[in-house]
Amino acid sequence: MQILLHLQKLQKRPKKTNDETKDKKPSNKAPLKEQQASEDNNNSITIKELMSTKVKFHKPGENFTSDGYVTTPKTNQILKEHLKRTGGRVKTRFPPEPNGILHIGHAKAININFAYADVHNGTCNLRYDDTNPEKEEEKFFVAIKDMVEWLGYKPDKITHSSDNFDQLYEWAKVLIQKDLAYICHQKVEDIRGFNPPPSPWKNRPIEESLQLFEDMKHGKFEEGEATLRLKLTLEEGKVDPVAYRIKYAAHH
Repeated sequence: MQILLHLQKLQKRPKKTNDETKDKKPSNKAPLKEQQASEDNNNSITIKELMSTKVKFHKPGENFTSDGYVTTPKTNQILKEHLKRTGGRVKTRFPPEPNGILHIGHAKAININFAYADVHNGTCNLRYDDTNPEKEEEKFFVAIKDMVEWLGYKPDKITHSSDNFDQLYEWAKVLIQKDLAYICHQKVEDIRGFNPPPSPWKNRPIEESLQLFEDMKHGKFEEGEATLRLKLTLEEGKVDPVAYRIKYAAHH
């Protein structure tokens, strides 16, 4: 309808007289839009050229050279182990959540991660961040992989966050053993925001938290009855964030 109205307006415009057309001299200049398009074509570069000439990140193992990088007594040891495992190569990943179709922002992330790894003789993985089983569907897993390949990239590996669940569970127990985490029974609505009331279970015995954590794993609590919280304050001010919760939903 809008197109038809526009055409009608054009038809109603007064036609120019012969005198008006005679007085108008032909111009040798190209239309402004054509000039701009020509300039853009001459100045355009590919994403790989951009990654190789304009983007300057630190080399693998030189993380400490970045502004604001915090070192610890184990930094050098950890970086050496990292270089040993990676062979000193660039390793990147594209980690979408498989709960919807990709959009233009994802396309930017795909191009940056895959192209940067490619021009630096590295590898890039497609890593599905499948941590919310209620929203995951098979069609999204397939569509994401298809889109990555449609953009011209092939992942070195296809992995899932859930691949690491067993290891993450063991690390969670280590945090409890070091008194860096505890089992809490406060309701979700009670700990929202940045200034919730202190948990009355924060200083419960370590062995008690360990046993309750096992009980959480084996289905002895209902959803919302227990969480594992970390004993720390995040940079934005969130106190004792939840690391584990109970969710009775099958993973993809």
